[in-house]
Amino acid sequence: MIWGVSYSNEKNNKDVEYINRIVKLFLDKNNEPLASESDFYGFYLQGASQKLISHNCFHSCVDYQIILSGIFYNSTDVSKELGVSLDLSLSELIYESFIKWGPEFVNKLNGDFIICIYSQKDNALFVFRDHLGIHPLAYSIKDDNLYFSSDIINLCRFLYPDEEINPDWLLDPIKFVDQSLTANKKVKKLNPGHYIIFSKGKLSINKYWFPEKIKELKTINYKKAIEDLIFLINDAIIIRSDKNKVAGAHLSGGLDSSLVAMLVRKCYSHQKVFWGFSYSPDKKENDNPKRDERMLVNAVANKGDIKPAFTNLNKHD
Repeated sequence: MIWGVSYSNEKNNKDVEYINRIVKLFLDKNNEPLASESDFYGFYLQGASQKLISHNCFHSCVDYQIILSGIFYNSTDVSKELGVSLDLSLSELIYESFIKWGPEFVNKLNGDFIICIYSQKDNALFVFRDHLGIHPLAYSIKDDNLYFSSDIINLCRFLYPDEEINPDWLLDPIKFVDQSLTANKKVKKLNPGHYIIFSKGKLSINKYWFPEKIKELKTINYKKAIEDLIFLINDAIIIRSDKNKVAGAHLSGGLDSSLVAMLVRKCYSHQKVFWGFSYSPDKKENDNPKRDERMLVNAVANKGDIKPAFTNLNKHD
């Protein structure tokens, strides 16, 4: 979870008390406040079960404070392009990239992330959300100060505790709505592929990823298209597979989850038991076997050396 406040006015005692309460609540040996300057306060909190090195998500120097929540999959390539050591932490790599390329550095990254960069020299805050919006992020301007967090619901509660829930936000599951909406009308999500600049009380939202400009390759033949698709799927799975962790996968029996689960299983062939998690109940009064997706789950699991894990729900639940 990432939180931050950039002040254009004096700090509010309530803000400081709340931030301290959040830090104390979640702080353990794996956590520490990550940035605290005269006009900016930010921190990253992680669960006690996560074994992340703090310097990976925080970097501080004379002119910059950097906070990272997330991961890069091409850090080696970026390091080589910069000509820097491969041993740099991710936060240090962000610093080197930002110094060389400015805000456009984010176009060099392949990953899932929220990146916060505070320039003390320019009194400017930059907050980046990853290309596809895997990591949530919302922001709001209150009393000319910028508040942002990946904990969107609690950001709404903290800033506007007595205001009504945004009814349009509630309609999201049943109709298309503005994807920047949150539970409060004054709190907005930062769209994927965008970043914030907040300086001297002024906010600007900038787009850095333009998928609509990707050209359609109409001359490619069927065989080449299949080869490229296979490469891209395998590459996406391989770069996300951390052999130091125990893995499992969602398995519904459909095409997408089945393909991903079987390919991930290959990456973790050293793992004795690989679980495939299904929302289907373990025991079900089955009145139509043809519509029972457990048959597909079990078929894929048997073929891919995956152990299926079903839920314990029944029709009364």
